[in-house]
Amino acid sequence: MTKPFHLAWFMEYAPANWVDTYDSRNERWSDPEFFVDFARALDRACFDYILVEDTSYIPNLHGGSMDVYLERSVGVPKGDPATLAGMMLEATENIVVCSTLSTNEYSPALLARMTSSMARLSDGRAGWNAVTGFDVRAMQNYGLDELPDHGLRYQRADEFSKEVKQTWEKIGGPRPVVAQAGASDAGRAFAAKHADTIVCSAGTPETMIEYRNDVRRRLVEEGRDPDACKVLFLMIPFVEETHEMGVAAFEAARRHRLEDPTLGMAIMSRHAGYDLSGYDLDAPIASFGIEAKGLKGLWSYIVAVSGNKTLRQVSAEEGILSLAGSPETVSQQMIDIMEEVGGDGFLLIPDDMTYRNVNRVADGLVPELQRRGAMRSTPRNGLLDAIAATTA
Repeated sequence: MTKPFHLAWFMEYAPANWVDTYDSRNERWSDPEFFVDFARALDRACFDYILVEDTSYIPNLHGGSMDVYLERSVGVPKGDPATLAGMMLEATENIVVCSTLSTNEYSPALLARMTSSMARLSDGRAGWNAVTGFDVRAMQNYGLDELPDHGLRYQRADEFSKEVKQTWEKIGGPRPVVAQAGASDAGRAFAAKHADTIVCSAGTPETMIEYRNDVRRRLVEEGRDPDACKVLFLMIPFVEETHEMGVAAFEAARRHRLEDPTLGMAIMSRHAGYDLSGYDLDAPIASFGIEAKGLKGLWSYIVAVSGNKTLRQVSAEEGILSLAGSPETVSQQMIDIMEEVGGDGFLLIPDDMTYRNVNRVADGLVPELQRRGAMRSTPRNGLLDAIAATTA
């Protein structure tokens, strides 16, 4: 019998894509109406949580210029996640909304007070996605001259999180959910200490198994129940009416990224913390010998699994799992992966966040997962129930 797994959604308070054919909201991208509709749709579809990503700077790594990031709406413009999260929580009943808040941009007391208040107002459905920052330009916006060393950032984040939790205990009331996306050794160690859910980029069942088993081992070493932190794997869904149409949509998107690698290259430069514009697009990425300055764990993973793939190919994929087909075939692919890996679920990150893509998941994929017993169909929040079961 299929074991139900968790489902969540990764999003930005930002335009979907300046040139998307199916999106008419770009001129008023900051209008919360779409995001509130979106949250209600996922709430009805029994998603466990929404993770609202954030970065607070304009990238300029690729080609030493901000142009490509502004032209392709990569990381800019972007609204404050906590402000939007409050509106999404008010409009929903069961889903958790996690705001991305950096340990370098807030004080522990301020972050604890804000997230605790949001949790109290939403009956415990507010969450904090804990990040340490990865770009010096963001640090400069908050009075820091340079980006601290990767290890030091996580050391500070550990101390910061302890202070936040102590403040939550003093305030009382529902405790916010803690999310984290640690790919590096330091990130995994941090998640094992503090997170209720962790997000991972893993393109194959084998890498998923390695990551999940490692996190569960670390949880035990920290004296926590191995089920206390749910591991969700990033996945880009291409869901269409038929399997053939879904595969065609995936192939068209990939072909476009290969033919016009600018967007993927700009994103990869941002991940690495290096300007990759001068590197040979058709040379194996593993041959570059780059040690990331930015998202260290993610970059190391991408290089490790790249094999002989070129920079052009890797930029088109970004190391993220894609599943394509009809609701029936994609749901079965998800079930097969979870049965091989052992859990815990997927964090969806669609190619473009539009009404069209949201509806194809909420009204197409989810009912099929529920019919197959792979996803809950009751209004109770599965993640909150799991947290309660492991902390009682």
